[in-house]
Amino acid sequence: MKATYKNLFLLAVKLLLPSLLCLLLFRLLDIDIGYHILLFSLVIVSVNFDKVKYNYTITLFSSVALSYIAFFVSIGIYFGMGYILMQFVELDKLEEIHFYGYTLKNFFLLLPISIYSPLLMFRFYRIIFETKYNNFHKIVKWITIITLSIYYVIVKDSSTEYSGTVWQFLMALALQLILNEKEIIKLFASKKNSV
Repeated sequence: MKATYKNLFLLAVKLLLPSLLCLLLFRLLDIDIGYHILLFSLVIVSVNFDKVKYNYTITLFSSVALSYIAFFVSIGIYFGMGYILMQFVELDKLEEIHFYGYTLKNFFLLLPISIYSPLLMFRFYRIIFETKYNNFHKIVKWITIITLSIYYVIVKDSSTEYSGTVWQFLMALALQLILNEKEIIKLFASKKNSV
C-alpha cells in the first residue's frame, strides 16, 4: 500500500513539475512574451525527454518552432477574423455590444488565447511526442479549453499580469496529463486491484 502512495506522489510531482516551473519562471522573470513562449517549449521538452519521437536537438528545435508557430497562427487567425468582420461592421460598433460586461471586441480576443492557441499546441505536440489521440486526450484537451475560456471570461481582461501565467500553468498540466496517460492508468489500475 505504501508503494502505491509513493507512486502516486511521484506521479503528482511529475505532472505538476512543468506547470510549477512555468509558473515560477513566468512570475520571476520580467521578460517579454516571446521569451515566455521559448521557456514554455524548453520546459515541456526537458521534463518529458523520455517521451520524444526524435533526438534531443531535433525535438528541442521543433518544440520551440512549433510553440512560436502556434502563437503567430492564432494571432493571425484573430487579425484575419477582425479584418473580415471589419468588412461588414465598424470596429467601434463591436465595442457597443455588451454581454456580461464583455464587449464583442474583447470576446473575439478571447478566441486565440483560449481556443486557437491551445488547439494548435495540442496538435503540434503530438508531432514531437509519443502520444495517442484517444478519448483521454480529447477529454483533457476540451477540459483545458473550457477552463481557459471560463477563466478569461471571468477575468474579462486577457492582458492582466496573471493571464500568461494561468495559460502556461494549465497548458503544461494538460500536456503532462496527456504525455503520462499510461502511468496514470497503470497507477489507478494497480490501486484498484490492490483494494
